[in-house]
Amino acid sequence: MALSPKIPAADWTFEIDDGTDTDTFVEIKGLESFSIEPSSNRADTTNFDSGGDEDGYVATRGKGFNFDGDYLLDVADGTRDPGQERVEEAGELTGSDSCVPFKITDPAGNTFTQDVTVDNAGPTGGGTQDNTAWSAALTRAGSTTTA
Repeated sequence: MALSPKIPAADWTFEIDDGTDTDTFVEIKGLESFSIEPSSNRADTTNFDSGGDEDGYVATRGKGFNFDGDYLLDVADGTRDPGQERVEEAGELTGSDSCVPFKITDPAGNTFTQDVTVDNAGPTGGGTQDNTAWSAALTRAGSTTTA
């Protein structure tokens, strides 16, 4: 097996459930960068018997997904990129409805699916010589499955 040391970030795809209860996903287009950020929360089990050392274990693990890119809009008819628009719609949901299926496919075709919540999403501005920027921050809400 030959491992490639250079994997273009543009070869990853990110999709979100289209919200129709049909297990259909739409790709989030216009992305220029992404980051996947693992996190963990520790349970502190330190007590007098710990000998002055912290004691504990990882109680939960999380993952955040951050995206930056161009805001996609057809200025002639107002049509938006379906993926960006769906991420923004999901960002308005609350309660159990706020957990939406999300799919990542790496350049080798491995697929990772999990529910996420959208912390924020939408156009973020720009200057006089910039494209209008778009960004989103998502947080995993459950376990990841692979295919």
